[in-house]
Amino acid sequence: MDPSYYTENTEEVSTIATLGDVATSITCSQVIAKEAFPNALRIGTDSFESAAQMVKDGVVRFVLVPGAYPKVGPLLMDEDLMLERVFKAKIPELAFGNVLNDITAPLEAVYHHAAVTSLLPKVPGYTCGTLFIPVSSNEVAYQAMVTHGERAGCVSNQVVFDHFKRPSLLTLRTARDMAWLMFVARATPMGPGHASTIGEV
Repeated sequence: MDPSYYTENTEEVSTIATLGDVATSITCSQVIAKEAFPNALRIGTDSFESAAQMVKDGVVRFVLVPGAYPKVGPLLMDEDLMLERVFKAKIPELAFGNVLNDITAPLEAVYHHAAVTSLLPKVPGYTCGTLFIPVSSNEVAYQAMVTHGERAGCVSNQVVFDHFKRPSLLTLRTARDMAWLMFVARATPMGPGHASTIGEV
């Protein structure tokens, strides 16, 4: 994979943190990090904020965040972080599935990551009593669905469904390009890590 970069910074990515478990690497963020930076040491976290904190603490050099993340604004405004580069890369299909593998089954709960909230009206089988429950990642959404039991569903990516060998029932959004933001710890002006083409706001 050769990401299309919107920066001239060519620093090699040696360490990077992002959302998800490195062992499975099935969150969208881990999929992209693995494909875009195959030689980097990847660290998995339970939130993008935790990944950003690792950058600020000097544990890793980069944090990777998708542009669709609803809480990306505070990261952009964080005085201790700097947007170092941006690139586009295609994320997997986002899909719906449920425990019964039956698209007509009524649902008590649908688990999802906040980034897919706009897709929830497309979910089949929900009623006015269905709970839509945000969780920390697409992988966790699937696991929470299974734990809940037979009247639960989830919105996740196709990689997650394939990993757990469960069919998805409805594609909610086809694979498409996503903007990916990479942050580093803020350095002194024009010092190490300064982004020459993105600049500071």
